[in-house]
Formats: sequence, structure tokens, C-alpha cells
Amino acid sequence: MTAKVHIPGQPAIWLIGDGTPPTTPHVALAPGADLPLLPVDLPDGIKGRARDRAGCRKLAEQLALPPDRVELHPFRQPQRPWSRAIAADPAQLSEWRHALGRGAHALLPDYLALPCANGVWTVEVTGDTVRARLGPEDGFTAEPELAALLLERAISSPPQAVLRLGAPHEAIDSALRATRVPLHASAETLAQTGHRLLRWPDATRGCNLRAPLARRRTLHRNWAPPAAVAGLALATWLTGVAFETRDLQYRDATARHDTEAMLRAHVLPTGPILDIRAQVDAALAKSPHSPPADPFHLFQRAAQDLATATVRSVEYSADTGLIATVETGGFAELEALARSLRGRMFAVEIRDPTTSDNGVSASLTLTAATGSQ
Repeated sequence: MTAKVHIPGQPAIWLIGDGTPPTTPHVALAPGADLPLLPVDLPDGIKGRARDRAGCRKLAEQLALPPDRVELHPFRQPQRPWSRAIAADPAQLSEWRHALGRGAHALLPDYLALPCANGVWTVEVTGDTVRARLGPEDGFTAEPELAALLLERAISSPPQAVLRLGAPHEAIDSALRATRVPLHASAETLAQTGHRLLRWPDATRGCNLRAPLARRRTLHRNWAPPAAVAGLALATWLTGVAFETRDLQYRDATARHDTEAMLRAHVLPTGPILDIRAQVDAALAKSPHSPPADPFHLFQRAAQDLATATVRSVEYSADTGLIATVETGGFAELEALARSLRGRMFAVEIRDPTTSDNGVSASLTLTAATGSQ
């Protein structure tokens, strides 16, 4: 196993569930598989609060969930509007927040604690868990088989180097070797190629899931208005304090809107589409009927077969099950994919097949076959 590499400026770290939380200042890490970092497609011209509101509406429409079922935290990007966000189940976040010790000043998904550099992938294998940072703006946590698929999909935009940490794993290492770029086991050898690790604030982008929505709203209502009044009253003789107060108000308002976000699981071929347990659980929770299987596990079972085609989108509905829109080289490949999925105990229905210059496109409706739960 390779040595642990720390991010420059990294504070003390505590993994939730790993014994008693420390009383000294630290950052708590939650399982990243339940906190996916997802793309949010918005025009760059929409900025500030308007961008937060537009992102909330777009994601709510895509996911078809009420606002109280998803909590979304924008992942800030330097010099341009945010285009990615961390999505979480509010109930799960509440459990994690109650588990925090008094010394915790931040809560993050575990993959954000990995070393990070421009043009570099960082991949760490620990037991049956893989954590990955695909540069400063992407990352995920997944089981090895799923992680290998995600890495293979991401090779379309290969890195300049890979920082490989943790235990060896045949599937992961095979996917990384396919990038045909150097693999480094330490920050020192990586630095010799000209790649420098980002410092903690730049690697994490100031992300913090510690404060719940309700508390942020309460804080804003309780102290932001008095602070504004006090700033105006003191402006005649303490201009500096007034400016600082307005800055605090702006930051508090921004934090409030950051947390008022909703998510839709809109799957792209190159994104970490299999790490969306929170979104699927939320869709299950609002359904008045119990579906035959957990949609997250349906994703897992279908992932290897779907990877043989070009996946345009994956949606879930309690009434119809999983609907995967795929593109294959022809009808024979489409039928072969359907047979393979049926072999994994899926009931498969092929809908709306259409031909194009690239092959055949169709929607596959997947439900768990009787006796496969």
C-alpha cells in the first residue's frame, strides 16, 4: 500500500462512524457514494442569486421531487459561475450532522479530501471502496466495479498524469493503464513532472455541508436584519464596520440560496451516473407503492450491460421502473443487449426504436423480474 498523501494546508480529518469524534478542530468526512457531485447545465450569463434560483428550478423539474427531499450545495468555480453541485438526502445529512463532534468545523464528502491538481486524476482504493478526483472539478466514491466503469467512461478526456494511492486492484489499475499516462505513487514524483497539488481551500472550493437548511434560514432571520440596521447606524463614524456588515449579509444570503436547491438525476455518458443513491431513495420515498427492488441496486445490476451501448439518459419512475435511452450499432446489438439484461433477471421492454446514421436508438424499460429481488 502506498503512503498517505495530504493536501497542502489540510486540517485534521475524521471519518464519520470511525470511533468517537475528536474534540479538537477537524473536518468530518461523509461517504461520498451518498453525496454525488453532479453537473448542472445553466447558461454562464446567469449569475449570483439568479443562478441559484434557476438551478433550483431546473433540477426540481428534472428530478420531479419536492424541495424538502433534496439538499443541493453548489461547488464553486474560480472566475466563472458554478456548474456542478453536491446533492444529498436531507434526512441522511441530518443524521451525519447529529454525529458531529463539537470540534467539527466542516462536513465534506470523502472524495474531496483527496489530493487534487490541474490535469491530474487521483485514485485511492481502500478495502471495497474507491475514491477518485478527476481534476479539481469532478470526483466520486464507488465500489471497485462501478468505479472501473466510470474511469473507463472518463478516458475520453484523459488526464496528464495519475496519482495512484491505496491498495492495488486489477480492474482499477487496468482502467488507469488505459489512459496511457504516467502513474505516480507519491506527491514527490508527481511534482517532478510539474504538477503541484492544490491547497485545501482551492481543492475543496470552500464547500461545507455542516449547517442544515433550517438553521441557515433561522440565522439569517435572527441576526442579518439587526446587523444591517446596526451597520447603517454606525456608518457615520465607523464606515469600515458598515462595509463588513454588508459583506456578511451578502455571504449569508448566498449560503442560504446555496442550500435551497433541488436535483434531477439527468445522466450523461461521461458523468458519475451510478452514484445517485440519495436521488433514487428520494424518488422511492414519495411513491405510495413499494417498488419490487431498490432502484440503486437495479442501476448496479444493469450497469455492466448498459456500458456496452451509448447511454443517452437513465430515468426512474415508481410506475415504469428504470428507463434507459441507449444507442447501439444496429438492431442485432439492441436485441443482444436486451437478452443480456434479461439474463440478469430484468423484465425488458424495447420502446420507440429509431434508426439513424449512427445506428439504432431506443428506450429500454427495465423492471426486476419475478423472483429476482
